Amino acid sequence: MGLIYPVHAHVADDEDNGYDDFYAEWSDSWLVEIDPEDDEDDPVKVGPLGPRAAWDLANEVEDLRPGWTVAIVPVFEPEPAESLVARIEET
Repeated sequence: MGLIYPVHAHVADDEDNGYDDFYAEWSDSWLVEIDPEDDEDDPVKVGPLGPRAAWDLANEVEDLRPGWTVAIVPVFEPEPAESLVARIEET
């Protein structure tokens, strides 16, 4: 439970991360996935949003309901699997 999002490679796992550590460069469009019960039902998906809007929404929801799982997920444009894997491994 909590907030899940990609961070830059230099960020330590135990840091209290902010927007500056959020890997917003990964995509221009993002989804916010909200799972209130952390069960097998599909999470609520909101988006596409810009990186800052997704960050702000996810943090507001997490502040209101800290027991829910909230994830900020990049929306990738269709591209060959090889280039997608390379982009993911760069982070």
